[in-house]
Formats: sequence, structure tokens, C-alpha cells
Amino acid sequence: MRYVWFNSTVGEFQGATPYGIHNAERFNNDTATLEIMRAVLNDICKQNVRNFYPTTNEPT
Repeated sequence: MRYVWFNSTVGEFQGATPYGIHNAERFNNDTATLEIMRAVLNDICKQNVRNFYPTTNEPT
């Protein structure tokens, strides 16, 4: 079960359990961590989605 994750739509970490919520708040208060995750999202994820999307989803 995942307890904490980076929500790219919101641009911050979110938690699913009390432990996850605690860590999400801690990560969200760390500006360096947020900057790194947002940079990874923009520089890697969004740039490569076109390469992986056709291979990970079935055609409609």
C-alpha cells in the first residue's frame, strides 16, 4: 500500500495514511524536495510521456 506520493496535478506530496500525511506535510515544507520533484516532472516525465504512452495503454 502506498502511503505517500507526489501528485503532479496538485504539485505537491499527498498521504493516504496518518504516517503518509505526516511525511507529505514534511516533504511539502521542504522547498528543495518540491523543486526537485517538479523539475523531474517537467524535465523527464512530461518529455517522455509521448514515448511510453502508446506502449503502456491499449488503443481505443
